Amino acid sequence: EIDGVLELATIPNEPFRIPRLSLKGQYRLDNIRLVQGGELLAYAEPRSAAVLVTQILITRVTSRPLTLEEIRSYGIIVDGSSTRAYNFTFGFGIEGNTFDYNVPIVYWYPKDHFGLPSVTVLGSEGGSRFEPPQMAPFTLTLKARDDPQGGGCADPSGCQEEEMPPLPGVILFPTDLSLLHQFFSVVLLATNGAPEGDVLTIRDLTAKIHLPSGLRQARTEPPTTLGTPVPMRVPGPDGELGTADDLTFLVAQATAEAEFLVEGLREGTHVVDFDLEGVLEGLPTGIRRLSGTARGAVVVRDPTLGIVVSHPDVVRADEEYTLELSVTNNGVTPANLVSLALPPSGLAGVVVVGENRQTIDSILPGESEIVEFRLRPLLTGRVIASFVRADNHITPSFDFHVGVGEAGIPLSPTEIILPHEVESLPSAVRRHGLGLVGLGFSLATAPASLRAGRPDTSRQEVDQRVFELSQAGRYIAMGESAFDALAELAVNWTGAPDSQWEWDELRRITRRGALFGDALGQVFRAEATTVGVTATFERFASTTAGIAGTAAVALVASEGTGSYLDVASRTSGKALYGPGTAADRRRELPFADLYDLGSGELALLASPEAGGYRVTLRRRTSGVADLSILAPPEQGELTAWTWSNVGLSENGRAVVDFDNSGSAPTLAIDQDGDGAFEDNVPGSLSTLSIRPFAVVAAVQNARIEKTGHVVDVLFTGTVDFASLQPRDPDHFEIAGKLSDGGTSTRGEGVLESFRPTRL
Repeated sequence: EIDGVLELATIPNEPFRIPRLSLKGQYRLDNIRLVQGGELLAYAEPRSAAVLVTQILITRVTSRPLTLEEIRSYGIIVDGSSTRAYNFTFGFGIEGNTFDYNVPIVYWYPKDHFGLPSVTVLGSEGGSRFEPPQMAPFTLTLKARDDPQGGGCADPSGCQEEEMPPLPGVILFPTDLSLLHQFFSVVLLATNGAPEGDVLTIRDLTAKIHLPSGLRQARTEPPTTLGTPVPMRVPGPDGELGTADDLTFLVAQATAEAEFLVEGLREGTHVVDFDLEGVLEGLPTGIRRLSGTARGAVVVRDPTLGIVVSHPDVVRADEEYTLELSVTNNGVTPANLVSLALPPSGLAGVVVVGENRQTIDSILPGESEIVEFRLRPLLTGRVIASFVRADNHITPSFDFHVGVGEAGIPLSPTEIILPHEVESLPSAVRRHGLGLVGLGFSLATAPASLRAGRPDTSRQEVDQRVFELSQAGRYIAMGESAFDALAELAVNWTGAPDSQWEWDELRRITRRGALFGDALGQVFRAEATTVGVTATFERFASTTAGIAGTAAVALVASEGTGSYLDVASRTSGKALYGPGTAADRRRELPFADLYDLGSGELALLASPEAGGYRVTLRRRTSGVADLSILAPPEQGELTAWTWSNVGLSENGRAVVDFDNSGSAPTLAIDQDGDGAFEDNVPGSLSTLSIRPFAVVAAVQNARIEKTGHVVDVLFTGTVDFASLQPRDPDHFEIAGKLSDGGTSTRGEGVLESFRPTRL
């Protein structure tokens, strides 16, 4: 594929960036050497390396409706509650071998106003969100002999067990989430890992599935009596499973397959177990029996209600913690009287403090509600939580299982694990922050048909927000003020520095996003009550100036009881108006929020637009107000334009346009609101103090190491780990001690994996 020779270069300790190669084969990287300024310093050892290019994985997704004959051939009974069926085919190619997985799915759907089924073709929307099946690996082992050989052996060095070839396998789930009464495929693959050409052969390999009460087996492939072991087969010459030429033996490097069709009956996390049996031929000692077990988990949930469980990873005995349940309505009608309970029979190693059942009166479509249970662990260990739908499928009632211990079922894909320090967040911020995260999580994991017209959030976006919320809690727990920690959280969640559009839309258009903004505003308002709006504006700017990737966070503040702001994009006209949960609030403007500071307002523009903004200052009664706007930073300086004692009547307004060009803005004042501007006042430029880089706190971390040898150090700004290399004792000053000069030896090799953090 390469015409001639392609020269590659990189800096020490960094990989060579090899361009994308589409032609399979072996390439060679030769004459690897270290140079500086064109001068040869040394050759690498070895000086060359082989690069094998091969096509590893191909994916294909298709879907089609099932005919009535096909539904009957699968043995699925269709009644009035399940009248729509589709066949989803997942195709995977691994190193030249192609595997197709058919997943028949049956849905109930309402009739139209003529009394006829209203047909909707699934698969016509949101196809880009397909994720390959979840995988749970396992291995097969030799069964112990029932008739051990006696009399010793001929080997003078002693009798040794024959060498076991690698026999890996994997369970494939089409997804880690399924819907009630949805039929989904569970595929079991097992491979003879002996080297190609080896005489070792596996014969008569079977798999028996064990399903919990919340799942029901609908069909097997190849067909067999329910509850009996299923033969695992290798596709024959035609490459298709289930045909007459299928093989019942696995030669070296061959893969056998069995498919189980399962129906989700109850909501919750369900563990699927397999028992495998077979015969291994070709060992020097003769035929040996094989056995193995495999386990995987799948979550079944209501197509209308999605539940996300949030809890700490590890808890300590008698140290109370909060279990949060975020319930999201993915449907199109309100969900009423949603009941959630922690029955005593579902608790292990933990007790409920207070009521063990709570009811949500109503959840509007596209919104989420938070339910909290206070728990007291009886021992120190990890928290395991899952939920199941109560027996009555009509009433939205859920029972939860919670345990504290060393082991349990695999973690549910609907769990969010939080550090214990999240408890240090102000209760309103914690509650509504987790509610917004839970809403995003439910949308990210919902089928495409339930996400139509709603923000298309991703798991990666949600994971990032959980990390940022957790870090804010850790900072406060270590001793940082809630104002500083939550100012950074506000900037991050509003769009700096990543500008994640889907998350921002979710935050702006939902009631939960408004509640979270109001919770942050309460913290900022407490600061403004003490020091004033202008001082709060300056502290907010100083604290957030060092956030990585934030070229210019624009802040606008008005001070004066009765003053308020209207901020609009000069490009699109989209507006930001009304703080918190105000009935007339507008959040059309992307990556922006507005906070009520009591005697003024603070507008946050976390990802400023190049075209700039128009800010309009108004008053509800006649009087004066101050206006401050953060100027674009220049050469590490933080400056602001201010206008003091701007007099306005009840109908008056003051308008200023600004952008990131650095041009000094002018405030046009229409004191009486007649449309004519009586005065144009240039802004007064002042320099603000940037929060200096320093240590906020150093706290012994007894959760990691009980003797106190591990110390968490919190800095005021993001730590540049790369700057700590090479080690230099002058990096830090420790009174009476000599600094080790930087990161530990372990940390030197993983600097690139760190998220930006101050800890």
